[in-house]
Amino acid sequence: MVTVVATDSTGLITTAALTVYCEPLRGDLNSDGILTSADAAIALKLAATGGWDANADVNHDSRITSLDALMIMQAAGSAITL
Repeated sequence: MVTVVATDSTGLITTAALTVYCEPLRGDLNSDGILTSADAAIALKLAATGGWDANADVNHDSRITSLDALMIMQAAGSAITL
């Protein structure tokens, strides 16, 4: 919840409460706000162990594979956008 206070040029003040929803950064598997090789490594571990994290399925094929890890690595290097 965010409270916004606005004041116009005459001094009239208005306050409103807003609910803000933030979507997680696709592929950010360690939740640090940036895509890095660490996220790709987590995706590889999930692929190897059969684990599941919807945020790791960056190609939306309902599986986590080395392709997802590759795409995360490419996005970390700004070669693609997820």
